[in-house]
This record gives sequence, C-alpha cells and structure tokens, in this order.
Amino acid sequence: MLIYSELKTNELKLIREREKKWIHMLQNWDKYISRRWKKVRDRCRKGIPHSIRGQEWLHLCGAHHQMRLHPNLFKELSGKPGNEQVVDEIRKDLHKQFPNHEMFAKRDGSGQLDLFYVLKAFSILKPDIGYCQVFHYLISF
Repeated sequence: MLIYSELKTNELKLIREREKKWIHMLQNWDKYISRRWKKVRDRCRKGIPHSIRGQEWLHLCGAHHQMRLHPNLFKELSGKPGNEQVVDEIRKDLHKQFPNHEMFAKRDGSGQLDLFYVLKAFSILKPDIGYCQVFHYLISF
C-alpha cells in the first residue's frame, strides 16, 4: 500500500513539473515556436497536461495569433444570421455530435450552443466551404 501512495505522489510530482514547463513555454511561445520548436515537438510527444490542454491547443494551431489579429471576429460572425440552409443543417446535426459526452448530451445545452456558434461562424467566414457533418470533429479537437 505504501508503494502505491509513493507512486501516486511521484506521478503527481511529474505532472506538476510538466505543467510548469508548459506554462513557461506558453509565456514565451514566440521564442519556443520559432527557435526551439523541437522542444515543443518533444513535449507534445510526452503529452500535454490536461490542465493546460485547451490553452496549448490554441497556441499549437495558431488560434491565439489569429485572435490577436482579429479580436472581435468571432463575436461579429456569431452575431450574423448566416445562410439559412446551412444554419438549418447545423441545427439538425447538433444532437448527433458527441452524444455520450456530458458537455454535448443536453439538447440546446451550453456545449451544443457553443458548437453551433463555432460551426455557424466558420460557415459565414468560409461560405465557399459552408458546413459538412464531419466539421464538429475537426473543430472540437
């Protein structure tokens, strides 16, 4: 029993150390991504701690940069009505997206509404692409 608790403590210690490294990297992102990208790659391969995964994905996919360039774009797009046919398709598919995930299980719950606005905003931003049923997988991960 004592060995198990020590193992758990060691695992927690390792997780906290990784979190510290990732936080430092996030705070110095431009330096890491331009000059130390191999370090970013290696840390990604070891795994991104759950506690900062959302922040890190924003940086890895470049969304943080786009958000700095266009700070109000999502708000503007989500406020527009969009193509009625596309919006209808999105609404029809929402309840099918991640039905076993607690965030998306409730019809018209916050997860489904957030996903709706993201998909609608994308369809407005890229009308030549519009919407496709598999987009929720691409956007959510």
